Amino acid sequence: MKRVLSLFFITLIIIFIGYLAIKNSPSYWYAKYEHYYEKLETITNGKITSYLPAPIPSPLYYFNLDKIKTKLESPPDWIIKELEQSFAIYKKFTPEEVLKTHELTVPAENYTVFIIKDGKVTYKNRNRNIGRFILRGINYYQKLFSYLHKKKLIGDLVIMIRMSDVMGDEYSEININDIAPLFAFSKNTNKHLDKYSVLIPDWLNLRHWPLNLKQVELANKQFPWDKKLNVVFWRGGMSDVSGYRHGIVNISKNLNQQKIDAQFTEGKLATAKFTKLKDHIAYKYQLSIDGWAATYERSIWQLYSNSVMLKQNSIYTQWFSSALEPGKHYVDVGTNANELLTILSKYSDEELHEIAVAGQKFVKENLMPEDMIVYLILVLQKYEKLQITAQTK
Repeated sequence: MKRVLSLFFITLIIIFIGYLAIKNSPSYWYAKYEHYYEKLETITNGKITSYLPAPIPSPLYYFNLDKIKTKLESPPDWIIKELEQSFAIYKKFTPEEVLKTHELTVPAENYTVFIIKDGKVTYKNRNRNIGRFILRGINYYQKLFSYLHKKKLIGDLVIMIRMSDVMGDEYSEININDIAPLFAFSKNTNKHLDKYSVLIPDWLNLRHWPLNLKQVELANKQFPWDKKLNVVFWRGGMSDVSGYRHGIVNISKNLNQQKIDAQFTEGKLATAKFTKLKDHIAYKYQLSIDGWAATYERSIWQLYSNSVMLKQNSIYTQWFSSALEPGKHYVDVGTNANELLTILSKYSDEELHEIAVAGQKFVKENLMPEDMIVYLILVLQKYEKLQITAQTK
């Protein structure tokens, strides 16, 4: 009985918030509606939410379509160069070849095919029990691709995206000439096949950056450069492909968190609680360290903060990585955590401030929410030219 009453009240709340969101469309109420919608969908396995208006794709309330169209007319040179390099090795292919490539993917859950046709987007994943996290990403791209198609910014497509962090080792014998392009959020530049993945903005950044952006801007005003703590700061999980995270946490412990405050917030070695994004920005030096792959959301907000990003030298790249210059937009602190303070000591405070300003400027000009959508559209338009369909034959 209690469960029924709880579901009843949650349903009333979500209907009321949904009404406000649909009627007035403020981002705050819409975010609330989306949150409760997902919660109710999980609890009831979609039985109740099927009768409610589904959350519309965030471009409708977070992104400025006019800005997107304007930016599409004159993308920066680095994007044009990146797209040319990303697709240089691929030849023309058919939708059937994309599906054939999908049959080769391992593990099955990590790769999803999206079929975009007539404004509708369906997907195929060979795993019948897709994890909740990956499913959220799949659902996000479904909404986004449908929106872009309806706005005539992309055409009918069949594409495959790796929804996980890394590519397995099962592909070492596959010839790149035998497969269709693989989309990914991060790639290992030293790994066979993975280094040819075509990078796109990840759904977490697409979804969260419009909101995180406001938090960073408020924190930047609260903590200007001269009011920040002269401490290297990092919080995160224990996923650590390179060992750098564990190394820097141990150094921090030995220094009693005086010059370096790096602590795990989850797992058996956790010594600190989760730290809100705005509280990171009170510190002058922000560490960007790989987990299982690249740092995804962290790099962008760190660059946009008025702190300086200290980036581990990494073999993992994201869609914008090629445009960033060490010593100009961030400080490269190498691959050995023991060298961090020595490397940092080579820069004056003025030089570090200049790097922080340059990193922030780069984000403002290239990595705003609309820029992410622009890059995604340009990638899909480039991909569309290679895909052979009945209309293009």
